[in-house]
Parts: sequence; structure tokens; C-alpha cells
Amino acid sequence: MINTRNKFNIGKLFYNDKFVIVFSVFLAVIMWGFAVSTGQETSYLTIDDIPVSLPELSDDLRVFGADNVTASVRVSGNALVIQSMSANDIFITASNTDELTEIGKKTMKLTAKKSGVKTDYEFASTVSPSSIDVYVDRYVSREITITDNIQVDNIDSSVYRSQNVLSQQTVTVQGAESFVNKIAEVRAEDEVTETLSSTKKLTDVPLVFYDANGQTVETTYLNFNITTVDVTIPVYKVQELEISPNIINMPENFNFDLSRIKVNPQKINVAFLDETNSYNIESISTEEIDFSKLTFANNKFKTKLIIPSGCKDINAISDVEVEFDMSGLKTKTLNVNKFQVIGQTSGKKTTPLTKSKSITIIGPESEISSISAANVTAIVDMSESNASNSKYSEETLKFVINSKFSGCWVYGTYKIDVETSDSSSQESSENSE
Repeated sequence: MINTRNKFNIGKLFYNDKFVIVFSVFLAVIMWGFAVSTGQETSYLTIDDIPVSLPELSDDLRVFGADNVTASVRVSGNALVIQSMSANDIFITASNTDELTEIGKKTMKLTAKKSGVKTDYEFASTVSPSSIDVYVDRYVSREITITDNIQVDNIDSSVYRSQNVLSQQTVTVQGAESFVNKIAEVRAEDEVTETLSSTKKLTDVPLVFYDANGQTVETTYLNFNITTVDVTIPVYKVQELEISPNIINMPENFNFDLSRIKVNPQKINVAFLDETNSYNIESISTEEIDFSKLTFANNKFKTKLIIPSGCKDINAISDVEVEFDMSGLKTKTLNVNKFQVIGQTSGKKTTPLTKSKSITIIGPESEISSISAANVTAIVDMSESNASNSKYSEETLKFVINSKFSGCWVYGTYKIDVETSDSSSQESSENSE
């Protein structure tokens, strides 16, 4: 029989609290020793993307061309320190500031310096790149107007092209004074090769900077608030529309021969800014022409067109002439004594103070020869009166001509004096008489 009573069992030791404590301390000492011995070894690390800081120069000079430039450098030292380093721990700038004292292209040599609280390391290499090309100059800022230089090869002959519309009118240029001042013109440049028959929009059209000789300006040392613009090329459909004279103050029941009215020009070409012509415009109206002022001596009227919103008169006609053909017409003077008052306020009575009014009638010879004062009624319309509570006022007359003389009209403007009083007091006065 095998005797196992005195056989050593290492597993039982880990159930002994004193042994576990002693073993843990022993293991910790070994691990600490290993870490210390490892940390003392020299480690290397290349730190990239370190921003290059621009040096401060005298005489208002600045360094241009080094914005957003980064460099790298290799460092060595204690592994624990090196492994925790970043670009924020290193400062890279010019080592030859004394050479950057004149305007022009220069080479800025780069050097690395320790920055921050970590100092237990060394630089194991020079900065990469070791130098950069820059430009030394004074800083200026200019706002320059953008010129439209969009080339359109083909436009449908039936449409109208308006001036291009740029999303931005100016560009702000900042940077080295020598290069900013070289810029004589900024152009938005692009080419459209397709045939345009409707409005086209271009996005991100590049800006090109030119000097006085038409050569492009180097932009390495310049900054811009924008480098592209959007451009709209307006192309509109065109329709030829008749001109319709807007004649006012024509008498009621008046039968004027419209063929006597001649408009010059008769039609114009209109571009519809709304390409669908949703306005349903069939003609173009003129400003008001007062028919009451028409006579043999005054039968031509110059007036302007009223171009509806959303349309453009591409003929650029400032005035049109409206002529009334007066051939075969005659005049006659009548003393009208028939007056009618309308539009009175309730409870009021208006009485014309004039018993007769001399007027001039114009019309076809066949009608003028037989018309008389009995065929004409003078109307006083108190609904259009400017008098408030005045007893006496001056009112404008309108005229109604018997329908047998529908080709005649009254020339000129006529006014009469009227008296307005309460209708009740007027009736009492008449009854007492």
C-alpha cells in the first residue's frame, strides 16, 4: 500500500492565507523590477502632423504660404514618456527669423522645441521637412467685383436670354500685399456647349484671378472668402402680343367705331419670366387715355405701356402713339337744359343752380345734323362728390345721349354749381308757397 499521508501537495498552499500574501508581494516585486528595467530602455517615436507656428516679424511683415503646414520629428527617451507624447508637446517654428526681414520669396528653416510639461526626451532627428518656401510681405484685404465670363455656345433663336445672375457679386481677397494688388479682375468662368431653350443654373463655377495683362495671378499666398459661385442663365420664352389702348371716360351706350383707333406699334415681343405663362396674358395695355379730351386738333396721344409683373418688353418701347381717325366727323354746339341728379344721400335733395349748359358734341355728320339739346341729358352724380356737408358745391357733369345718336360724344369737361339741402325742409318750403 502506498503511503500518501506525508506527500507534498502544492495546490494546498493557495488555501493558506499567509502563503498567498507572501506570494503576492513576491510577484509584485518581480513585476515592478521588470517594468523598471524595461522603462529604462531608450524608445523612439516619430510624431507627425505637428502644426508649424509662424514667427512674429517686425515692420508689420508677415509670413505667407505656411498656413495649415505640418511637420514631423523623431524623438527618443524613456518608453513611458515617449509613448504618451503627442503633437501638442512639440513646438515647430522658424530658426532663421533674422533672415525674414525683406519682402519677397524666402526659405523658412524649421526647428523643433519642447513644449508643455514633458521634457524627459530628446530629438532624434531634424524636422521633416527641414524647410518650406514662404513669402514675406504685409497683409492687406480687398473686396473685388466678380465679372461674369460664362460662354454660351448656342441659344434657341425663338427665346430671349437675359443677363446672367451670380449668387455672389464680390469676393474678398486677403493675403500678401504684392499679390493682392496684382489682381485687376476676377472672372466667373465656364462654358455651356448645349443649346439652351430654357433657364439653366450652373453650380460651383470657379473664380479665376487675372492681372492687368490678362495673366492669371498666383494664389499660393492668398486667401478668399469664396472660390466659386453659382450662376443662373435666364432664358425666357417670347410671344408677340397686341397693344390694347386703355381708353377711359367713354360715354355710356357709346358706339365708337374701334377701327378708327390706330396704335403704333401695334404689337410688341414680350418675354415671359414665368416660362409657363401662367398669367394667361393675351395683350399689353397702355396707360389711361382720356376720351373726353379727344378733338380734331387733339387726336394723337402718346402713352406708356403697362408691362405686367413677370414679363419683359424686349423691344424696349418707352412710348406708343394712339391715333383716332377723325375723318367724316363733325362738331356741334348745344345748350343743354335737361339735368338729372343721381346718387344722393338719403334725406338730401340736390338742385342744379345752372339752368342751361353750353356743350360741344362730336360725331358722324349724319347724326350731328339732326341731334338737338333735347337728345342730351346732363347727369350730376352725387355719389362721386367730394363735398361733405356743404350746402353749395361744384360738381362734374356726365352726359347721356339718346341711343339714336350712339356715334356722338361730348367733348371736354363741364362743371356746374349745385345746392344740397334736407329734403324735408325743401318740401316744407314748397308747400308753404
